[in-house]
Amino acid sequence: MLRPVAEVPRTVVHELVQVQQRVKGQEGQSLLARSVREGVAVYVTELVTGRDTQTAPMGYGRLHEAVLWEKFQSVMGGNDASAWLSNGTSAVDRPAELGYFIGRQICKAYARRVGKRDETIRSFLEAEDLVAIYRESGYGPR
Repeated sequence: MLRPVAEVPRTVVHELVQVQQRVKGQEGQSLLARSVREGVAVYVTELVTGRDTQTAPMGYGRLHEAVLWEKFQSVMGGNDASAWLSNGTSAVDRPAELGYFIGRQICKAYARRVGKRDETIRSFLEAEDLVAIYRESGYGPR
């Protein structure tokens, strides 16, 4: 997806975070694990830049979080990410890349629970089991 030149620094930070993560690649990972991996990159990018991500998935996600979470929960254990990630050319009724939003929300919930920024970032980058971040986050909108 093409973005304005002003977004290059955010994109670079996002990709640098992913290079730093212990979990490499996404082959065979669940939708949940893949979404948390992307959410880590979004969340840390927001910390580094001091700005919330203002994209269609984030705006839409904020407005429809409970419904999205309900739908996500029913498929998060599987490996089919086609409705949630890398779906920029196939999304029809809602914005693409909503897995980024869900992952970010899980990371925000985890960070609130941990409370210490350095410890949170270290946990995100060193995590080999991304599903554990979800389990420890307590995430689940009501």
